[in-house]
Amino acid sequence: MEYKCAFVGHEPENLSWGCDENAPECAKLKRYIKHIIEKLLFNGYDYFICGIRPGIEIMCSEIMLELKKNNSFTLEILADKNFTEDKNRVENILRKCDKIKNLNGSNMRTDNNKKNYIIDNADILVIICNGSPGFTREIMKSSLLNNEKIVKIIDPDDFQIISV
Repeated sequence: MEYKCAFVGHEPENLSWGCDENAPECAKLKRYIKHIIEKLLFNGYDYFICGIRPGIEIMCSEIMLELKKNNSFTLEILADKNFTEDKNRVENILRKCDKIKNLNGSNMRTDNNKKNYIIDNADILVIICNGSPGFTREIMKSSLLNNEKIVKIIDPDDFQIISV
């Protein structure tokens, strides 16, 4: 039986460090995300779902690809063929992941297809969100209404778990 986990999170405009992934806060968050994924792997999760939007999703996807070098699990990427940001990073992720779910031409920032796919297909959701308005907050609100899901909401600024 597969145990599935999905990661979603803010884009750079909602992160205190913006696009600067060399910022100490960003490096700390990357280490924390890696720790969470390692813990999930240890607890039997073997299937991960992630998008490829700039910010948290690309970071999570790249961390998962790094961990795949020494761990056996499936990485499914939710892809939008219309991506323009971080094109080289996105193409690298798409080449190395196990599965690609194309959400053909949808707007990955606001699309209900992505939100519903994540909520319907993951046993646990890890949402990295500070509560700022937007798509990530919408997934957070929808997932909290689904009592069958385990939801971990982590504030990217102070790593506090907002809700479990």
